[in-house]
Amino acid sequence: MSQRKPDYVDDTEIDATLDELPTDEAIEATVDNLEANGFDVVVADSTEAALEACLL
Repeated sequence: MSQRKPDYVDDTEIDATLDELPTDEAIEATVDNLEANGFDVVVADSTEAALEACLL
């Protein structure tokens, strides 16, 4: 039988930093790295702006 989350969540170390939003510096570094590897990047301030940018 497979384990369920309640069976192991108490035994697993949770990295709380994964629940935090990235800093502007982290976003900028990520954008720079992606663009350096040939990706086109759009950073949006909201869900609506992201959808609009993707649907253009």
